[in-house]
Amino acid sequence: MAITKTDFMRGMQCPKMLWLDKHRPGLKVIPPEIQARLDAGNDFGDRAMGMFGPYEEMTVYRPGTTIPDKAAMLQRTQEHLEAGTPVICEAAFCNYNNYCAVDILRKTETGYDFYEVKNAGEVQPQFIKDAAFQYYIISRCKLKIGRIFIVIHGPDEDNPFVPVDVTKEAKGYYKWINDHIWDLNRMQKQPEEIEVQPGTQCSDPYECWYYGYCHGGDMNREQIERIRYYEDLLLRLQQLASRADLTEKEFSGAAELVQELESYYGSTEWKQDFTADEEGLLPKGLKRGVLSEDGIYNVLELYRERVEEFVSENERNGVSESSHFTEE
Repeated sequence: MAITKTDFMRGMQCPKMLWLDKHRPGLKVIPPEIQARLDAGNDFGDRAMGMFGPYEEMTVYRPGTTIPDKAAMLQRTQEHLEAGTPVICEAAFCNYNNYCAVDILRKTETGYDFYEVKNAGEVQPQFIKDAAFQYYIISRCKLKIGRIFIVIHGPDEDNPFVPVDVTKEAKGYYKWINDHIWDLNRMQKQPEEIEVQPGTQCSDPYECWYYGYCHGGDMNREQIERIRYYEDLLLRLQQLASRADLTEKEFSGAAELVQELESYYGSTEWKQDFTADEEGLLPKGLKRGVLSEDGIYNVLELYRERVEEFVSENERNGVSESSHFTEE
């Protein structure tokens, strides 16, 4: 594990946030309004790629996923740098495994300028630090950077992108980046959870996705983990039950999910979780379909329908070994 731009910014806001990202990401709860802003930012960034005309995008995903293939992106970026491509988007750089992908890299007569795109109306201090991290990585890769810009949104669709020169400020953070990147790298690898008292860092400059975990105490943390666990089981069962082509092995797996969910549904823990939800004590971004009586009932009914269809099909085909899928 090394440090990416996102890792660095989150770790500098709160080291515990970074540690949880690496060791307990399942505790993460992203409120819907935050996710909407993230999605809008991604859309703005995609549109900004063409602000200088034709460009080459370096993004490569691992097969069958939306996870960036960093090794492939690094290789593709190097090929385009060697080819002298005028505008490179999502250009990837790595130094001692510390990594960044630059929104827009634009060739100049003496080297390159780069542009960090932000869906905001003005430049914020954290944006400059964000760009500073990228400058630190790129410069250590021996690529000459001239000017650095933050691109914010303009006043209207006729002027959608406004570059703001932050070269002096961003380059001035070089030593600050170097002083902290290695400490964060070591910290994120330690097995023991980082202890940090809740404070202003929980919401400044961004609201932490582990807010409920850190502010709720041990019982609330345990409750959130439990709800997320059974929510995942419910989703997996729903996906299986929605298919009409399940194998016998998959039915066996689904039967195990049903057993766990029914056990939870009839437990004291489910009643406690349901009550906490009714009283508004759970993080509002936490997915909790498993706390809906109708939600569980509907999925279990769909599963039972699939079992009946499976048994009927086997009986028509002369197979008599399907009884272990039916409920006792």
